[in-house]
Amino acid sequence: MYGRTFILKQKKNADTKPYGASKGAGLPGNFTASKGFLSYYEICDLIKKQKWHTEYDKEQQVPYAYKEDQWVSYDNQESIEKKCHYVASKRLAGAMIWSLDFDDFNGAFCAQGKYPLLTRVKKTLDSLQGPTTPIRIHKTTQATTANRGYSYNYSFFLLSINSIFPIFIYHFI
Repeated sequence: MYGRTFILKQKKNADTKPYGASKGAGLPGNFTASKGFLSYYEICDLIKKQKWHTEYDKEQQVPYAYKEDQWVSYDNQESIEKKCHYVASKRLAGAMIWSLDFDDFNGAFCAQGKYPLLTRVKKTLDSLQGPTTPIRIHKTTQATTANRGYSYNYSFFLLSINSIFPIFIYHFI
């Protein structure tokens, strides 16, 4: 949902390929205002309005963009989908998304609808799902002197989706 940015060592004739020489974190975005990273919507805006060049890194399977001495590597809908398939192929328990608000949350910048990356994650993972088999274990514990009068109730849910993605959810009441 975001990209890492760098300032290339040379402004003209710079090595724009991944692993090219850089001299530090890229300039801050208009909204994120921090050096070294841009939100997905800021990247879309730079590509559309400032005509950044885009290329695709076949080894890492992600896009990158650059203009003059500014360079960013990021995820788009295609690279996010490939990562979802990787999660499934390795039978991982899940994946983490760093920050939802770095996606194009209102659809104003990328012309891909609201939350285009998160939507692609959901659609891809949904397409990989099979029937779910819920298992529910319910336990209630009453207050005792040992727990100083507190009582609690918790439920443990395990959802297995075709034995590919076990999801653990703890619910405390």
